Amino acid sequence: EYLKGIRSYEDLSRPLYGKYPHLRHVKGVQLEKHLAAAFYPIYGFGYGRSRAFREAAPQGSIFKIITAYAALNHRYKQLGPGCSKGALNPLVIIDNPHLQEGSSNKWNVGYTASWKPIDQRYKGGRLLRSARRNIGKIDIYSALETSSNLYFSLLAGDVLEDPEDLNRAAMMLSYGSRTGLDLPGEISGSLPNDLSTNKTGLYAHAIGQHSLVATPLQTAVMLSAIANGGNVVKPKVLKLLAGKEPLCCNVSAFDDDNPYRESLDLAGANSPLFSGGNDSEQKSLIHYFDKEVVRETPLPKHVRDILLDATNRVLTSPQGCASTNRIRNYYDDRDAIKALNSLKKNMCGKTSSAEKVESVTLDIETGTHVYKHLWFGGTSFDAKTSHEGEGATVFFDEYGKPEIVVVVYLRFGDFGREAAPPAAQMIKKWREIKSRTPVG
Repeated sequence: EYLKGIRSYEDLSRPLYGKYPHLRHVKGVQLEKHLAAAFYPIYGFGYGRSRAFREAAPQGSIFKIITAYAALNHRYKQLGPGCSKGALNPLVIIDNPHLQEGSSNKWNVGYTASWKPIDQRYKGGRLLRSARRNIGKIDIYSALETSSNLYFSLLAGDVLEDPEDLNRAAMMLSYGSRTGLDLPGEISGSLPNDLSTNKTGLYAHAIGQHSLVATPLQTAVMLSAIANGGNVVKPKVLKLLAGKEPLCCNVSAFDDDNPYRESLDLAGANSPLFSGGNDSEQKSLIHYFDKEVVRETPLPKHVRDILLDATNRVLTSPQGCASTNRIRNYYDDRDAIKALNSLKKNMCGKTSSAEKVESVTLDIETGTHVYKHLWFGGTSFDAKTSHEGEGATVFFDEYGKPEIVVVVYLRFGDFGREAAPPAAQMIKKWREIKSRTPVG
């Protein structure tokens, strides 16, 4: 009886009793087939569409690295190459949101270094409070460590001379354009175009919100550029190609001398299904795909050192957003926490919790809600490679040689720190694979 009641999509032609908003219709009449089709996206689910480079994603706090980069570079240009690393710190504030005196709904979001209150309505825009309350006195290091929203909004609004400097820094580090990956369907993402006229948008953009659209692949390219000293590289799918190639390039696959011609004729194939040849007619092929630098981004050593030190504190400091003593969701997976603890001294990373208003059900009563999409972008360093080279010695910084960049993107979560342990497990697995792979 059940099987007899199953009807095909074309047979679902009876009109619906009720009216459903946003449902397809034919001349105002909604049919059973339209209700059935509502359970499927118009352009399909896109299960084969990689979220790494083909899906738009809200970025969140990882973008604060770019805001910090833009402000530090601006400060470096002001002071010149002879400046000390300590002098590059662009801003000191006290992140401490509190109600204004005598008000029940007006907020100050913090204080300047001289203890002057900072109104939430600031210079024609609205500042966003930090997710963590009462962070206290912070500089560029502790702002990245604790992910202060106020600090980076003020960097974009007060430190940068031109709001578009933030977009220029993002474009130099791969945002807003395709990375050049040799796979079809990569999206370019987008950057806001109203930063000069929309102060609230500028403050939100500085912390990875507003109309910013990015991909995990673009984020990985940005992190690799900071780790390697400013080289924005084109992502590669293949490292090397190994196999056979013909000795002569003018041998036709349709020649009578084709070694598979007789077998194919017996099978009824008048044309060869594939080309081939005897071993004597082929030679070994090993082709390495060299690193391709798209552009060189200005990244002074002091600026790079500050960014790496600050993002390392995200993992190693007790106040860091990805500190293991703040991660609560891995009680059943202690291996993930162990991996993070064992690698954190040789990792630099940033957490991110991007908010997005979405409707995930068809129930109109449920409506839309704010959901969080979580990120963690991390770079591991090989501490054993403090120097390398034959004849000449090339010294790296205290972290060693950049090893691998991992970006974890988790939809519908709570806190960005939840994405840090899986990133550490990926790095651990990468090292295991390398240890089993012959060098050469």
